Amino acid sequence: MRPRSRITWVIGIALVALLIVAGLDALRSKSSRKSLRTSTRAGLPSSTPTEELGSSPAIREYVLRASAICGEAGSDLRHAPFGPVATLGEFAAWNADAARAAESSLRQLQALPPPNADQALMEQFFSAAAEEIDLLRQSAVAASAGEETHARALANKRVDATHRKDASADQLSARWGLDDVEILRACPVTLPA
Repeated sequence: MRPRSRITWVIGIALVALLIVAGLDALRSKSSRKSLRTSTRAGLPSSTPTEELGSSPAIREYVLRASAICGEAGSDLRHAPFGPVATLGEFAAWNADAARAAESSLRQLQALPPPNADQALMEQFFSAAAEEIDLLRQSAVAASAGEETHARALANKRVDATHRKDASADQLSARWGLDDVEILRACPVTLPA
């Protein structure tokens, strides 16, 4: 009988370790489950913990509707080329498409009946989102004109604007008692930052 090689032992030990980790993860996730609420609206997972949707019925309704609007707006951008490997034309088109989707989404969000809370924070969020949209448009125009350096600089400013918009979303999430800040961060549309 031939002795087992070192690689066989390493593979065997790795498989055992993987099974142990998977088992522990399964046990951990079972014990930390929250009560789930089913939602068929776009933008939210099929089951979202009730406590993640806000502290009042008006806030929960607003968040559900906003999530549906923003999820729909973002779905078109997920497959568009973006980033350092995109050509300047693709970069211009992506920024223009993102600006259109975000603008449409923002208009719909502003038309929703707002919860009777934190109007100043909502206006701050809407203003930050409008700044983000403006920088998307400017970046698209610069890229279309062949001004790559200027377009990339504007894209970097747009990332900063996205961070400011996300900070406003985080403030609203905290004020409204949302456990998942990503729900409002995805509005008016999810953009890379």
